Amino acid sequence: MNELKQILPKLAFGTWPISGAREWGVFDESETQKVLRALLENNITCIDTAAIYGLGGAESLLGKFFKDVPRKNFILTSKCGLLPADRAVKFDLSSKSLQTQIENTLRRLNTDYLDIYFLHWPDKNTPLEETLTQMDKFRKEGKIRFIGLSNFTEDLIKQAAQITKIDCLQNEFSLLNQENKRLFPLIKELDLAFMAYGVLNGGILSGKYKQMPNLAKTDVRSFFYKFYKGENFLKAQNAAALLKQIHPTSMAQAAINFVLSFEEVTCAIFGAKTLKQFKENAGALSWQLTTEQKELLCKNC
Repeated sequence: MNELKQILPKLAFGTWPISGAREWGVFDESETQKVLRALLENNITCIDTAAIYGLGGAESLLGKFFKDVPRKNFILTSKCGLLPADRAVKFDLSSKSLQTQIENTLRRLNTDYLDIYFLHWPDKNTPLEETLTQMDKFRKEGKIRFIGLSNFTEDLIKQAAQITKIDCLQNEFSLLNQENKRLFPLIKELDLAFMAYGVLNGGILSGKYKQMPNLAKTDVRSFFYKFYKGENFLKAQNAAALLKQIHPTSMAQAAINFVLSFEEVTCAIFGAKTLKQFKENAGALSWQLTTEQKELLCKNC
């Protein structure tokens, strides 16, 4: 069995919302420190980040955290391949760029290795073999333990697996977006760990939004998550109502547990800006959906 699947916990803390990225708006750094300090107290031992989150802001924040908390207590992931560009991002998974990227990531994180290093998005301008040869070199050098792919299609995953050993896939999966179910047979065939992101669709499945929000164009909920406008917002409201029916005290926990109810899902990534949000989401591990509850959600969403 894939070693990573045996050590990866069911929940991971995602750091994009607390990175300082304009996509998520302002955050209170003192509150963020409280959240980070609560990780181990709530048995959250995996932290997911990326170099592009806040243009290095998330990694730097974690680097400060690891000055006071033992790095060895956590499974730490980061992602490469997205570089800042004028009003957008640049995709670069070239061997030369990856060498610079990992050095910067390790420095910011105040660590000498990553447990999982993900290719954040495919780069059509760089041969996949060049990219994965470099990633394999990082693994042999001890800079990373496991190689992961994020936002990769079925064809690209198959190609990657023919080049080197791939350990993990990180793609979007939630009650509202179940498109990546089509990857489940391949995940099983290749014995991949699967980390699901977007499990709350930017927070909308927590029941936070009673009315359609007026969002800035730069807000992540305007361009990345697709359920904050028009008919999709109504779909999200209907889904939230079902989640509330299942677990009246926490729709967020019900949404997280829906994702974890699939055997192909190894780990669900959630974010939080406040200690209250964090504790609520982390509490998802205290119970599980029944078969009937899962069927209700699958049938109506």
